[in-house]
Amino acid sequence: MNHLEKSVKIGNVCLGQGQPKSCVPLIGTDLSELLVAAEQVVVAKPDLVEWRIDYLKDCTFTTLQTDFAALRLALADLPMLVTLRTQAEGGELALTAAAYQQLLVQICQAGLADALDVEFNRGSQVVQAILIAAQAQGIPVILSQHDFQATAPLNVLTQQLQVMGETSAAVVKMAVMPHQPQDVLTLMQATLQADQQLTQPLITMAMGDLGRISRLSGTLTGSTLSFATVSGASAPGQLDLATLKMGLTALA
Repeated sequence: MNHLEKSVKIGNVCLGQGQPKSCVPLIGTDLSELLVAAEQVVVAKPDLVEWRIDYLKDCTFTTLQTDFAALRLALADLPMLVTLRTQAEGGELALTAAAYQQLLVQICQAGLADALDVEFNRGSQVVQAILIAAQAQGIPVILSQHDFQATAPLNVLTQQLQVMGETSAAVVKMAVMPHQPQDVLTLMQATLQADQQLTQPLITMAMGDLGRISRLSGTLTGSTLSFATVSGASAPGQLDLATLKMGLTALA
């Protein structure tokens, strides 16, 4: 496909080079659960792991330091994307914008991530503060936006992607909820258009069962990463890793 050549290195993985990469969430509520899940993930061999820290019963910086050190050993060289998804974006934790910013800045300063997911809807000041902290430590930021209710029209999606692409984020990510087949095609078309315009790699998906094809179509549209499951899903419509790998390889 004639996609613009652009890539971002996360650990030992290059998003944007070769076929779309796979990422599996870790959603344990404490370290013992995380280590059990990590063992299963290592056997399954995704390209990356997403540590969803909002699932932790104790999501404090002190706990994160301890858990990260243990997970780093357990996951060996698997790159770790750290995500704090708030309830406003479908996550598990209710946090003020200030508390969200403080924790993510601390994570950056301590180097507790190979890449960091940052919610675009937290506001420009919060996003900018975290971007500065991440870039100071050489941590790539995936700037993400979620709509768990609907899929906006094509012109709105492309404009939102363009605005996110005008930041200094390393990667731009968008997830939408489709209600009809056209919604899935709209998301895929927006991805294809944005891929021709943005300088960053893209990650997009239409959620739910209806949107599953969007998780396999990255070679066509320019989406560089797809989320899959090994032991537990972190969003509706995620395929199991074996199925995802088979599909991505068949379409490469």
